[in-house]
Amino acid sequence: MNALARAKSTVITVAAVALASLIVSGSAVAASAADTASISGTVRDEGAAPIAGVRAELYAEMSWGWGYVTSTLTNASGGFSFPGLPSDDYTISFAPGEGQNYLPEWWDDKPDRDAAATISLAGGHTRTGLVATLATGASISGTVSTTYLSGGPSAIAAVCAVGRTTDANACDFEVDADGSYTLAGLPADDYTIAFGGEGGCGEYEVGDEWLWSCRRAVYWSQKPSAQSATVLTLADHEQRTGVDQDFDYADGVLIYPRITGTPAVGKTLTAARGSWDAGTTVRFQWRADDVPIDGAASSKLTLTASQLGKRISVSVFGRTRPAETPDSYDTWESTGWTMDDKVAAGTLVAAKPAVSGTVAVGSTLAVKRGTWSRGTSFSYRWYANGVAISKATGSTFTLTKAQAGKKISVKVTGSKKGYASRSVTSSATAKVMTAGKPSISGTVAVGKKLTAKPGAWTKGTTFTYRWYANGKAISKATTSTLSLSSSLRGKKITVKVTGKKSGYATVTKASKTTARVR
Repeated sequence: MNALARAKSTVITVAAVALASLIVSGSAVAASAADTASISGTVRDEGAAPIAGVRAELYAEMSWGWGYVTSTLTNASGGFSFPGLPSDDYTISFAPGEGQNYLPEWWDDKPDRDAAATISLAGGHTRTGLVATLATGASISGTVSTTYLSGGPSAIAAVCAVGRTTDANACDFEVDADGSYTLAGLPADDYTIAFGGEGGCGEYEVGDEWLWSCRRAVYWSQKPSAQSATVLTLADHEQRTGVDQDFDYADGVLIYPRITGTPAVGKTLTAARGSWDAGTTVRFQWRADDVPIDGAASSKLTLTASQLGKRISVSVFGRTRPAETPDSYDTWESTGWTMDDKVAAGTLVAAKPAVSGTVAVGSTLAVKRGTWSRGTSFSYRWYANGVAISKATGSTFTLTKAQAGKKISVKVTGSKKGYASRSVTSSATAKVMTAGKPSISGTVAVGKKLTAKPGAWTKGTTFTYRWYANGKAISKATTSTLSLSSSLRGKKITVKVTGKKSGYATVTKASKTTARVR
């Protein structure tokens, strides 16, 4: 997964900021047709060999300092020329071309603009034969790799070196495809080396505030910040090689907020913190299809229906430098991670339903759903021997003669926004029994005998009986007849008949209550 290519927070390296400070703004000096003065010369190395491709920039002295006039590149013979100049005081800077390992300088062999020597032109005077000798610089080279993202060398990061005691800096913003880079033209100094991704700084909404954040950099050697970076000391003319860096890790920890978890509604995702210096304040911001998710500013995100079908990403922001003044920003660095898969529909938690009630013609059955995901809505379908029963779509169903001898089941379908519908079918009941209404015959008086009549039941049903007096079971009264003793005087009699047949539901039916025993 190309997490860096997808990360939406952009960043600039510390070295690139330093590089920007070298840009000089000046007012061009207007020339006229009468301007006849000129300056020309040659740029060469310490061995007196000409150097082509050096940028010579001409500056004129203004009331406020040196102002930029024009520039040119040295030719194959190292030559440069500034013709058609008005009378004035001038100086020149010499900047090596990309990849040239020479130190920049100002005329005449001076380190900066303030120390530069003046070239005075008056009355159309021509100054020729200037010779600028550029000293050979030191260099740093190595290979950038992304072992986690690509498994090897990578051109994903820019590389910058910033001197700690001088203004020296160099950047390679176009690391070769094989990951190799070279930073040339450096003076002797102690250097901080930053390996940063593409992009620039900007303001980003994180939770309920805006942060000024720049693209995450990793520092030599495998360190998370400029403060903890290993210093690289360069001597004059030293050509340091083997300064390799794995951009994916700092202090042995992956720098990206790698997301773990299943991208599905109802699931919780977790973003790693990444590698930062101890004590660094870290914040998170989750996004769905690049749009910040309100309130999603912690390391965990529970996905809802509003994220269904969207791609989830997260940025982690580390505060690398507090604000220096009340009017300035804290500086944060950030990096991100994007999931490969879009958010899928969630899976409902479901239970196998059960059928409750007496499985007999005329009785009403009910469904017991069990425990489902909170907020689920339900629909039902009743079946007899696996065939849907017409119009039987409620949570209860009253059995009719059409279901006699058949097994009953019910299918419960749960639905919830953002979740895939889920259907679960109960186990089938025993066959539906046809059960008659028992009755009692005989004279309800002491000394008389009562007889239980089962009524019409499924053919082949066998019966057992249980007699009751005022609702209490009468001891040993378990046959189809009951002789009324004096102990039953004044009590009302009922009988319960239980019918059984192999493969069918066992059903118990009660008779009506008699009058009081006389």
